[in-house]
Amino acid sequence: MKSRFVGSNVLQAWTAPNGAYVLVPYYEALGPLISEALAPPASERAQQRAFQVDVWNGTPDEGLGHVAAERLRWEGFAVVNVGPADKTYPRTQIVDFTTTSKGSAISWLMRLYRRDGGDVISQPTEGSAL
Repeated sequence: MKSRFVGSNVLQAWTAPNGAYVLVPYYEALGPLISEALAPPASERAQQRAFQVDVWNGTPDEGLGHVAAERLRWEGFAVVNVGPADKTYPRTQIVDFTTTSKGSAISWLMRLYRRDGGDVISQPTEGSAL
């Protein structure tokens, strides 16, 4: 199963003369997105398991952890757990438990959340599924 997120790189917000809020597609960006979403997965990708992630909500708003989890699911991640973080954090951090960079989703998560290397905490854990 595939899912895709249609964001500001594909849609433009516009206010119509009658005051209605309208999302206008960038057709040159929307076409390739739809084509890719409808195409069958590459055979090697179809055999791969989804990257597994936990979401630790470091905000005072309990619902934001579930919003983040849903966004990750849209991107194809398997969300294993959603729960509170140990404290409130001022910005999103990515904790990497993997022991190898081969096949890592870290760069994908960094792009998704607009984070840089300083927001990635490396905690290699042998045998971690996350």
